Amino acid sequence: MKLVAIDVGNSHTKILMNDKIFILNYDKNFEDELRKILTVTEINSENKIIISSVNSEKTKEINSVFDELKISFENANNYLTVQKIIDFSEISGIGNDRKLGIIGATNFAKPPFITVDCGTTITVNVVSQDLKCLGGIIFPGLKTQAKSLKTWTSQLPQIEINNQIFDSKKNIFSAGKNTVDAITVGILSSTSGGIISFINSTVEENFLTNVSIIFTGGNGSLMQEICSDYFSKSKNSSISEITVVPNLVLEGIKLCGRVDNFC
Repeated sequence: MKLVAIDVGNSHTKILMNDKIFILNYDKNFEDELRKILTVTEINSENKIIISSVNSEKTKEINSVFDELKISFENANNYLTVQKIIDFSEISGIGNDRKLGIIGATNFAKPPFITVDCGTTITVNVVSQDLKCLGGIIFPGLKTQAKSLKTWTSQLPQIEINNQIFDSKKNIFSAGKNTVDAITVGILSSTSGGIISFINSTVEENFLTNVSIIFTGGNGSLMQEICSDYFSKSKNSSISEITVVPNLVLEGIKLCGRVDNFC
């Protein structure tokens, strides 16, 4: 039985089947595109289909298409309540997407490790040597910050983050010579600074060594570039490696779907 993993996010939905990923953006053709993918890839109830969602509105649309095509699926929460990969027993209120991203990271790093998911929100999550989740932090993602400035001010424009402002060779953020650049520098410097500060403090507080850091999400590569430059120059001996894995939530769904992870 082939496993199909579906991650319903705030900005788009990702479908993983046979190591191929389909990305569906949220526009007026969302249901049509979903229907097309399900039909072309011949996804049906003979597959094990596991869905994780943080978007109730899009989940309703997905349910409608699945009902129409007579395809059944399972909720990732059913697997998360019985998985034995990560110990979340001391953490309350943590979302399924965060849990799945942390679980997915075990395929790419030995503990202790830290995941940094850079999407609509940014979450930084810490896992100890004995695979216990120690908690983390949540703050607005890059696009969310940019949108909030446009929404809550009368003069500032909506911008797209310009990663060329970051000079990875010199690790400097050039002072903005115009409004767009000033906003971009502000968002990138405050975000990377928050990630770096938290990682430094949590590594020290929990006496972690040989820590792997895994970046993921839509802006994961950009944040990895900025933060990697800092850690390489700071020569922090506690950090062993820094990598990017684009789809940790889907990887987590795959791992949870394995029967041997329930015992």
